[in-house]
Amino acid sequence: MTRITDELASNIPQLRRYARGLTGTQRSGDAYVKLCLETYLAEPGRLVADEDVRIQLYSLFHDVWSVVALTLPDIDEGSDPEDDPLVDGLQTLPMLKRQILLLTRLEGFSIAQTGRILGIDAEDVRRGRDEASRMLRRRLVDTQVALDARREEEAEEEALPGFALNNGHSSRNGYRAAGGAMRFF
Repeated sequence: MTRITDELASNIPQLRRYARGLTGTQRSGDAYVKLCLETYLAEPGRLVADEDVRIQLYSLFHDVWSVVALTLPDIDEGSDPEDDPLVDGLQTLPMLKRQILLLTRLEGFSIAQTGRILGIDAEDVRRGRDEASRMLRRRLVDTQVALDARREEEAEEEALPGFALNNGHSSRNGYRAAGGAMRFF
């Protein structure tokens, strides 16, 4: 095998991880990685030995992904969605911010390398990374608050079956919580 092929093969697991984060599912991510590798086989000149193969591979992946995502947005139709708050949070980020966050935080590319992969300048990468981090953090906190509230509701229901306490929901036994107090109707 050539040096490029060796480096390409050693970077596929990380590219698959990145693709999953970007697309939201392993199936969809793998489909894009496959298209990327098929593109390399059809156009081997896209990766050259005297440059960083990893950066070139991710750049090629983005070229393929950008074209395919615009023309075939439902490449993953029919697969089960991930049940993971982090994956869900990533999917709510605007696409460029998601790409930047995954490349810098998950894949460990520098600001300059990420800019090269995406074809944007370093300041835009830095700003996008910071904004994406804030947005994701806010989303994860909101998700946790909602989960905690749901668990609290379930605990109240277990403690006093048929009663609703401080949550405004009707009970099975004719009691209703209204305005934070329990009353009979």
